[in-house]
Amino acid sequence: MVPSATWLAREPAPPYTTDGKMRTGLRAIAYPWDEWIIAPPTALTLTLKSELLSGLRAHECSVSDDTRATRSAEAEVAGLIDAYLRLHTPHVTGAAAVAATGDRLVDAARRVEEDLVLLRAQGDGTFALAAATVTFSFGAVREKLGASLERIHAPVPHYAHTVGRAVDRALGRLDAEKGFARSNWELRRTGDLAHPSLLEPGRRGQLDPPADGAATPPSSLWLRVEHQTLRRLPECAQFVLFTVRTLTDPLSALAHVPEAATALSARIASLSEQMALYKGLADAAERRRICAFLDDIAAAAGSQGSGRSS
Repeated sequence: MVPSATWLAREPAPPYTTDGKMRTGLRAIAYPWDEWIIAPPTALTLTLKSELLSGLRAHECSVSDDTRATRSAEAEVAGLIDAYLRLHTPHVTGAAAVAATGDRLVDAARRVEEDLVLLRAQGDGTFALAAATVTFSFGAVREKLGASLERIHAPVPHYAHTVGRAVDRALGRLDAEKGFARSNWELRRTGDLAHPSLLEPGRRGQLDPPADGAATPPSSLWLRVEHQTLRRLPECAQFVLFTVRTLTDPLSALAHVPEAATALSARIASLSEQMALYKGLADAAERRRICAFLDDIAAAAGSQGSGRSS
């Protein structure tokens, strides 16, 4: 089983058009929310998350504007997650056995592998970050408090002028019975789940390219996929809950999911130069090597399948 590849293979098309324009990549999900929280959570990941949320950098993981409306939304999220886990994992006691801290969003996040982000509708039709508990998917969460989605995504090439308004409009049209899912991906040199900003300096350095300029073999890279969902809260309806489940596997494991290898190769090939730089793949020769590696393992898997059927 290759969890990261499973979600990558579900996406219907590369997130970029042939002329380099960005797509939102949103696809509809609905009640009973089978794609919302991936259950059951694994004990190892929950332990890591708990350590990060109680460690020296815990203040970097959680933030809230602490308004009455946001506190109500945080309590609603905690209730939704509790009900979901009781329905989908009634036999997993660990999903419910989390000591309360008094912070409803943190307590909810400690029960699932997903990072949790609350976005609040603004008067101008945009959405801003009102609260978040994040350990795996992104950093500098305190700097993002109160920021609009466009401002948060300012470092992302093409976002503002291609999909920014479309995303805000899509969120504005959400109702409590329908939501969206999408995936995001990147390649790294380690399989660490924690966001780099939360890693010890020694581990953080291993994410950088080799100092001698030597190319990293594609077989040594790790695929990191984020399964993201967005749904409007039924009661605190001015809020949209954004969840991010981070999954990581060796890139070579895509040999077991050849359709994901093909999908990732297409995504890498479709990157604009700006997005390739943003994703740490500015070297065109490296991109070609990675695509060739992915195409080879997909072809090999196809050949093995043909051999078994003949």
